[in-house]
Order: sequence, then structure tokens, then C-alpha cells
Amino acid sequence: MQKVENDETYWTEFDGIKYQEYKARDIFNLIVEGAWRNGEPGILYYNKLNDSPYKYSNQEIMATNPCVSGNTLIATTKGNFMIEYLVGKEVDVYCKDDNGNLAIARATNIRKTKSDAKVISIITTCGGITCTPDHLIFTVNRGYVMAGEITKQDKLLYLKRELSEEKDSVSLTPGEYIIAEVFEIKESGTEDVYDMTVEKYHNFLANNFVVHNCAEQGLPPNGSCNLGSFDVSKFYIDGKIDYELLTTSVKLAVKFLNNVIDTNEYPNDEIKEWALANRPIGIGIMGFADLLLHMKIPYGGEESLNILYDLLNHIYTVAKEQSEILGMSEGCPENCKVLPDPRRNITLTTVAPTGTVSLIAGCSSGIEPIFSEITVRNDKTGIYLFENDLSSQPYFRCAVAANGGTEVTWEEHIKILAAAQSCVDSGVSKTCNFPTNTHRETIAKAFIMAWKMGCKGLAVYRNGSRKVEVLSPKNLKKDKCPKCDSELIAFDGIKKCTNPECGFVLEKEE
Repeated sequence: MQKVENDETYWTEFDGIKYQEYKARDIFNLIVEGAWRNGEPGILYYNKLNDSPYKYSNQEIMATNPCVSGNTLIATTKGNFMIEYLVGKEVDVYCKDDNGNLAIARATNIRKTKSDAKVISIITTCGGITCTPDHLIFTVNRGYVMAGEITKQDKLLYLKRELSEEKDSVSLTPGEYIIAEVFEIKESGTEDVYDMTVEKYHNFLANNFVVHNCAEQGLPPNGSCNLGSFDVSKFYIDGKIDYELLTTSVKLAVKFLNNVIDTNEYPNDEIKEWALANRPIGIGIMGFADLLLHMKIPYGGEESLNILYDLLNHIYTVAKEQSEILGMSEGCPENCKVLPDPRRNITLTTVAPTGTVSLIAGCSSGIEPIFSEITVRNDKTGIYLFENDLSSQPYFRCAVAANGGTEVTWEEHIKILAAAQSCVDSGVSKTCNFPTNTHRETIAKAFIMAWKMGCKGLAVYRNGSRKVEVLSPKNLKKDKCPKCDSELIAFDGIKKCTNPECGFVLEKEE
């Protein structure tokens, strides 16, 4: 990044060998171009990523991704190809949608993520797959499970259909898939491993098994996550944040997550040894946007930054004190003894995306703003339209406006991210939204601003930059249903009636 600023050159290097010299700005501009076009790639700032408690025990964070072996066959719309031959390309791949049907999504950022990584093989009645122990594989009985935690009692979904035609979605019928029985899980030495990013559904077919794509938490080799989040909007009581209640809750959370480390079952001995030598925990928050609405404070403004810092700094301070107490009573593990202040747990705080748990808790996700004045939820129980009752208030802010609401600026997004990162010792999940007409130069400014403000990374998305989006709020309330005259919702290329008793659906738009 310094060479980008100074317009200097740099060498690509791997395993101590120099390969080619480039102008830093040329490579940076390629990154900006990709991010402007479809939100990929994001950026991780290596130095800041490794300015963490792991540095005191000489542990290095290289990436965030679990991976599959190079000869794994990926089901694309052009046929099956080994993932190692897809590196550097963008392809359309088959994946599983939220309703269990086959769908097609764009796979980007296909790359080798690690050399000579330890891998395991899962052998089933329908074939096998080789991957790192932490790669998530879809099971019929337990959902996504880390490969190293798969047992002979698990049932894997195996597709036996030949896939080669380009279609938007394909119904998955019982005659076209098999429930694969697991009969062997074994260590398979080391291999170069690979991964990709899949738009929208975040999974793909690997050797015809459904596997998840990238993870989000930066960890050293063999690292594992142990996270929990508070809905901070529930701590707003009688017109103020109840910090006394929050203190009590954080102390309990440290004890709880610390106990999880001992009761957990690990994919292999290396990951178990790492967990016991580091005992990482990650206490985070969700419901932050809801809290600001309760307090009538605009998201992204100076007051909201101060509130976010105070909350996360308080959580970190209490968690650190509690972990130090646990260290004195139960002992400090090997890699925590070398910390400036020895404690029981090497990391203490993380802000996760909390996509699912925030739905369960009934609050806004992570530290993200309210997405829009209108929110559509589409799941197995149906399609739902929610309008925020406070969207007309002057303090209401949203990521993407549907009906003239005030949008959070990209600078405000980054300031929120930086405020959180300043008092979180692990990762922070945050998306920086941009309007459709954003210029490439603005994306470049955002990457530079995030770097200068001490963020560990930045994910950006320019609204409307992908052909298919989970939510297109500007298309909401556009048309009427021809059957009952209710309003239609445009969602994933389909228009559906908002009246649950009607059920009218328009064909997919070309």
C-alpha cells in the first residue's frame, strides 16, 4: 500500500524466490476494477491482520479459508473441471440454494490458498472428497459440518445427475440425488489446497458433494473459532445503556466460551492441540443499528462512533480482566503466558456477521446498518416483506434506500469499521456499500482510507453490480399483482405477490 501511494514497483515472491516485478498501482488498479465490477476481491491488510495477540507467540495469519485438494472436480455449467485448472478464472458453478434446489452462481477468486496443507479424506458409498479438516461439508442430518467432525453416522448429499446445461435453477428431485453413507475418514498427508468465492449461496459441488466456500475469521494454521454475540439493543433500558448488566453478561460469556474449549470435539489432534495452547474466544455484538434507533442517533455519525467504541472497549476490558482471573485460577496456556498481561484466552473479542443468530434474536446483524426501509426475507416458510416503522425519522439510516431514505455514506461505513477494529483484538465483519453510480476512483479511495484507519481488511459492494442479487430494494413496490391487485416484490429475478393467500409468481425476467 505504501508503494501504491509512492507509485513504486514491487516483486512477487513465493517461498523466498522472486518471480516478477510490477508497478504497485497497476496491481492495485486491477483489484479496484474487480471490486467495482462485482465486489470481488476484498482486501486483507497483512501487517494489521498480524498485529494481534498471536504475534507474541510468533504465530502468523496467512488467510481465512478452509480448502479442497487440487484434483477435486467442480461442477460448472461447462462440465466438471479440477479446481487447480480453474485458478484465475471466473466460472458459473452449480450449488445448493436456500430451498435445497440446484442453482447456478458465479465463482470468483479461484486460487491456491496453501501449499502442503494437512488434509483428510472422507470416503462414502458414492465416492470421496479430500480437503482440510476445517472445510464445511453439507450433511443431510446436521447441516454444514467441518470435515474433521464428520462421523460414520452422518449422511452426505451426493448428486448423481450429469450437469452441463446452463440454466438459472434446476429442481432437485429424489431420483437425482443419493444419500451417501460415510464408511471411512482418514488422514491423507499433505497437498496443495484451493478454494473459491461463490456469489449468493456460498457453496459449490465438489466431487458432487455440497461444500461451503470461504470462511471469514483470520486464524493461524490449525486455528478454530469460538464465538458468541450480545444483542446490545436489549441492554438499552430506561433510556440508557445498562453497563452494569453488560459487565455481568461479559463475565459469564468469558466463562461460558472458555468452557466450550474443553467440551468441544475437534476435527484432528493438531486443531485440538492448537485450541488448548491458545484457548481463543470471540465475544461480539449484534443489534447495534437497532440500539441507535432506540437512542435516536444516526448510524455513522460521530455520536454513533463514540457509542460503538465505548461498548466494544467496555466488553474487551471486562473480558480481559475476567480472562486474567481465570488464568490465575485455572492456569494460562502456553501461548498466553507470553502475552504482555498473561491470561487464560489469547483472543477475547470478534465482531462476526451474525446472519443467522441475529434472525433468531430478532435484531439487526453485527454492526451493520439497517439494510433498507423495506426488508425482504425469503426462506423455506415463505417470502415476507417488512417495513421499518422508523424509516421516516430524521435519524434513520440504511445501507440501500428503497423509498428515498438516507443512505450511510461509504466514509461512514469505514469509520464504523475502524472504530470497532480499534478495540477488537480479532476480526470485524463489515460490508461497505456504494451507490450504483460510484466511480472506480472512489473504490480506490475507500481501500486507502480503510488501510490508513487501521482496518484489517475491507469488503466492498457497489449496488446493482451483480446480475443476480439477494435483494433489489429499488424494485420493491413497483408493480401490482394481476390476480389480486396487491403489490409485487422483485426478488432474485422473480416477481412475487405480497399477499400470502394469492401466491402469484411472475416468470423470471430475462
